[in-house]
Amino acid sequence: MRLIAGDFNGNGLTDIALVRQTPGWATIPIAFANGDGTWTVTNAPAPDFITDWAHQPGVRIVAGDFNGNGLTDIALVRQTPGWASIPVAFAQGDGSWKITNGGAPDFIPTWAHQPGVRLVPGDFNGNGLTDIALVRQTPGWASIPVAFANGDGSWKITNGGAPDFIPTWAHQPGVRLVPGDYHG
Repeated sequence: MRLIAGDFNGNGLTDIALVRQTPGWATIPIAFANGDGTWTVTNAPAPDFITDWAHQPGVRIVAGDFNGNGLTDIALVRQTPGWASIPVAFAQGDGSWKITNGGAPDFIPTWAHQPGVRLVPGDFNGNGLTDIALVRQTPGWASIPVAFANGDGSWKITNGGAPDFIPTWAHQPGVRLVPGDYHG
């Protein structure tokens, strides 16, 4: 069971969603914050997203706004071989979900399952959508692959060079990833 904090209905309050990563559910329950210590609870179906994908081995959950509507969405990235896509459950604001499964060639089958790879969500191109970068914290890379969200469940995949960042620093003992906007 994974707890996902985010604003799933756009009222500016933090809500809590539950994603079960073992078989048995076909829904994503959400406790919507009312702002006074009470909650409105929904439990809407998320076909395929929960029943087929979320419980697969090596699946990691990434929360973010992947379509720019101001609501928190939930993406799944598999870090074991077997996929070539990134499923997303787009929050509809009322507890329901729109499910997509956009292709992510190379990003998933080539890079995401490599040893020491960490998922880093962020807006890496300034378009207001959450993207997903991969940073390898073991030797072997000199680049940072990024899946740029297109806003509709599809992805633009890049693999830009990051000299020194990956091969010199990222794999050093004790290094932690701290994403942020460091240049305004």
